[in-house]
Amino acid sequence: MARDNHVAIVADDNALCGAGLLHIMDSCLSFSKVLTCRNFRELAGILGQYRSRVSLAVINYDLPGMKRANGLRRLSEAWPSVRILTTADNSDRDTILEALSAGSHGFIPKSSSSQELENALMATAEGHVFVSHLPMDQKPAEASQSTSSNNDARLTTRQREVLDLVATVCALFGVGGVVVFAFLRNTATARIRPVNDPRVFESAAFVNV
Repeated sequence: MARDNHVAIVADDNALCGAGLLHIMDSCLSFSKVLTCRNFRELAGILGQYRSRVSLAVINYDLPGMKRANGLRRLSEAWPSVRILTTADNSDRDTILEALSAGSHGFIPKSSSSQELENALMATAEGHVFVSHLPMDQKPAEASQSTSSNNDARLTTRQREVLDLVATVCALFGVGGVVVFAFLRNTATARIRPVNDPRVFESAAFVNV
């Protein structure tokens, strides 16, 4: 994806977190400009100024003035072409699904490693859905009731939990089917096809294991 004339935004009131994201984005992405802001009003102002040039926004879920899911929903409705990657201190399953259902295209905890952040940034910028791993103490309640397709003895318990989360993500995005074809390193890669799209179209969902 050519980004020579594209702008990215880092929206975080924590200067240290913002600086870290800027450093990683400079090393793995090639935006013409990366802008920073520290509250929802500034974020909306930048989006209004640069409009279609903004292709990626990395947003702290607790950004002052945003009101979490309410603000994300307003942003995704007003600027639907902007890819949104949400960061947060809290990474429980409910928070992840809340952010995704509000319009975010990805979720990554602030405690993630630089490599995980880079993976999330690149996947989201390329048009994929990225969902971070669930903490081990936040296992989905339905994981113990996996369908027969998820009970393959070759899959670990953790991988079956990932399949459950992938299915939930696909439901949020209106996807009718999903086939997980690889567990590579710490990432499960899935090909998904929207049933309401008459074109032969495939995208990928990345879920950290």
